[in-house]
Amino acid sequence: MRKKKEEKGIYNVKAISKKLGIQPGTLRAWERRYQIVTPKRNEVGHRIYTEHDLTILKWLVDKVNQGFTISQAVDLLSEQNQDSPSLFSSDEVLNVRKEEIAQNIFNALIEFNEKEAANLVDYALSLYRIEIVLFEILSPVLNLNLYIPKNVTDGQIQFVRSWLRLKVLSIYQQIPVYPYLAKVITLTPANEDDEIKVLMFSIFLKLRGFEVYYFGQIDIASLQSLLSKLDPSFIFSIETNDMRLSKQLLPLIKENFTGIQLGVIGKGNESYNKEIYMGNELKEWEDWINYHLHIDGVALEQSN
Repeated sequence: MRKKKEEKGIYNVKAISKKLGIQPGTLRAWERRYQIVTPKRNEVGHRIYTEHDLTILKWLVDKVNQGFTISQAVDLLSEQNQDSPSLFSSDEVLNVRKEEIAQNIFNALIEFNEKEAANLVDYALSLYRIEIVLFEILSPVLNLNLYIPKNVTDGQIQFVRSWLRLKVLSIYQQIPVYPYLAKVITLTPANEDDEIKVLMFSIFLKLRGFEVYYFGQIDIASLQSLLSKLDPSFIFSIETNDMRLSKQLLPLIKENFTGIQLGVIGKGNESYNKEIYMGNELKEWEDWINYHLHIDGVALEQSN
């Protein structure tokens, strides 16, 4: 029988700590106390980590970000490995499972089975990083509305959207606040689906160390007062079909708050201040924010 090829170590301590957003000292303490991974050594004796090590450590860091202690997260990892040996199975298997989980959440919600939907979200969070659950499982649940059976009513679809909004808001609120980057405000238009997307983007920011103030829908007069009190570095939102949001916010910022940068989710209209549009993908957001942070001599650490 052919022996399985040993996985090669490719990340040093500095690289792994940047990817995880934790200090090398914290990582070493976890290894000593809990033996969660056993890094290899290179020819000069430095520790190097494999992709499998990174997967395990990302899972644990996500649990800590959700409010677990590291000891609780390690215990949960042990239980998951016993109950589901395929927890860190191949990407192909996990990708198929994402689609299956999304469909099952949708099916549970149109039957008003909140307990089953909540259990499925918890299961997804045990398998994947928070952002994967948000953008590759919960976000597609919204898109399943486009392929609904004829017997599903508008009321059922509204329940799906409302439940998802509350679930994403709950995840946002549970993430501990350890801000070390810029102070930001996030806003939403009236559309409920857009509100969910902005909440997901707020989580994206919070996980990277931004001091996030989510205000949802707010009128311009109230916003102007808040900007004076909070003095944020960024305002983030999502564009409306008529571009009304940008056309309201840009004059306000240019005339009264020149130190604030506006960022808008979406591709936008190339003829109208293309500089503010961040795109729709995680990588595009990271690149856009990195560009503006680098102007101030700061870099955003990517989560991947």
